[in-house]
Amino acid sequence: MRRAQINTGPIAEEILQEIVRRLVQALRPVQVYLFGSQVYGTPGESSDVDLMIVLPGPVPPVSECYRKGHASLRGLRVPVELHFASAARFERRRTVAHSLEREVIERGSWCMRQHLRIRWVSHTVHCHA
Repeated sequence: MRRAQINTGPIAEEILQEIVRRLVQALRPVQVYLFGSQVYGTPGESSDVDLMIVLPGPVPPVSECYRKGHASLRGLRVPVELHFASAARFERRRTVAHSLEREVIERGSWCMRQHLRIRWVSHTVHCHA
């Protein structure tokens, strides 16, 4: 039996839009940020899609977040690494040196903010409004 090909390397804009759409539907975040090699312009053959999911209020147990998030992505065959933070934690840690939240703010690119439509820069796979 032949296995389906897993998407790696630079991710197609349509796939990224679908990933974000599914995560928004499953998790109802206030913000979604893309960061890592897909944004930094260095994706390789084994690169995944790194996403920071900022949730309103207290964050449910991380295992529940992962379960819901990855379940929503079934069938896409794209390696995705999900990171979660409450809006309050994200705001507190966004200025802390060497924190993931600061890296996401400084080098990442937001894909979704609550009440705003997703817009995409098409020449690269960055997400901006």
